[in-house]
Amino acid sequence: MSIDSVVVQFITCPESRGKLGPFCSTYFGKEADCCPFCRTVAIPSCLTIAKQVVNSMCRIVPSARRSKRCGCPVIPLYLQWEGHSVTIIGVEESKIGLPLNLLVLDPLQRSATTRGAILRQRLTPLRLALQPLSRKDCQVVLASPRDLSPLDSEQRKHALAFTVEQQAVRRALEIRTR
Repeated sequence: MSIDSVVVQFITCPESRGKLGPFCSTYFGKEADCCPFCRTVAIPSCLTIAKQVVNSMCRIVPSARRSKRCGCPVIPLYLQWEGHSVTIIGVEESKIGLPLNLLVLDPLQRSATTRGAILRQRLTPLRLALQPLSRKDCQVVLASPRDLSPLDSEQRKHALAFTVEQQAVRRALEIRTR
């Protein structure tokens, strides 16, 4: 469909799975010094965005010391685990800036409940705790607003994937196969 997207995997081991919260927090944080859209005139590819978010995760600081936020648009992320998918629209952080919950639109949640919660500014039905997800293999689909050329679309017949903490995942797989 000519959508520039990448699957970002948080799989196999705690080092990789534990990065889901920081990844989403960095992505939705929109800090001007690490926003992939602020850094360039051209719209970056989804893979570039994913790599910049992962590289920026190392610099997470408490919210009181964060840099200025930018006004660039944020495209929702799509999270899947064990056959269930939700749309991530934000992150709820603790007072010191650590991610606690993902804010999601869940197709299993009644739309009237979700709409009512948003209108009343109640986050409870939108919360998805990160703690249980840290024990599951998860994939996030990250899309960019960049259009793919017909040639790029043809070359991308299969999903483009990026594994977070790939070295740790390889080590964990080697240990399991011994």
